[in-house]
Amino acid sequence: MHASTPFANFAPVAAPLGGRESLVVTVSAAGAGVAAALVARVMGEGARALYCRPDREFPLQAAGLYYSVAHTADLTVLAIDLVPIGVDVEKVMPVDLVEDMAWALTPDELSELAEGEDPRLTEIWTAKEAAGKALGTGLAAQPRCFHTSPGELGAGGRLAHVALPWQGLMQG
Repeated sequence: MHASTPFANFAPVAAPLGGRESLVVTVSAAGAGVAAALVARVMGEGARALYCRPDREFPLQAAGLYYSVAHTADLTVLAIDLVPIGVDVEKVMPVDLVEDMAWALTPDELSELAEGEDPRLTEIWTAKEAAGKALGTGLAAQPRCFHTSPGELGAGGRLAHVALPWQGLMQG
């Protein structure tokens, strides 16, 4: 799950999960600890304490639920699910950053980005960041290993496909 579309496209709460919100979006305030406060309000103080630990491990889990947090200066997002989940938000990146970010992009993604100026670079990047959070590797798993493609999630939706090292061992 990732979010790179303008704030107006977010719903305050989306897709309830067993009586809890599975995606919560709120306005951020610089230096106000909004992310930690949002985790505490929705998930409880135990989840907040885990989120605030400098040695926390990903994916984050509390009370039998997985959660992921992302924020910018203007927006904070909390995603919750029954399985490992990752979320990322970014301001729309200018397309002229493609050259600087080529190390993280697959050949297919580079070809797609050559087609025009739009928010696809941000969509690709946030999908890769979210996948790294869900896997618990962050970007240490080498973002180029995360292949992304447009998803069926509407505007800004993108899927991240991750080839896990052990998949080859399971075949054959």
